[in-house]
Amino acid sequence: MPDFSTYIDIDPYDYVEECSKRELQELIGILKQGDLWEETKVDNMNILDMEWNETIKKLANGRIQLSNEDEDIIRKIANKL
Repeated sequence: MPDFSTYIDIDPYDYVEECSKRELQELIGILKQGDLWEETKVDNMNILDMEWNETIKKLANGRIQLSNEDEDIIRKIANKL
């Protein structure tokens, strides 16, 4: 039996413009779930903010490799804020 497939090239901006508020919220949820949201979020960050976010991301992803002492130090720093 013949196989028919259709290819449609949709510009991401056009796609987002056509989404309802509910669909945009769903799209954001999918991006966050796939760890893509942080990479797409800029919010006028300067180089120090971007470096800080990268550092925090490394800490979060490598938590199980930290010693108990390192975790305690990080908790103490966080509790100062």
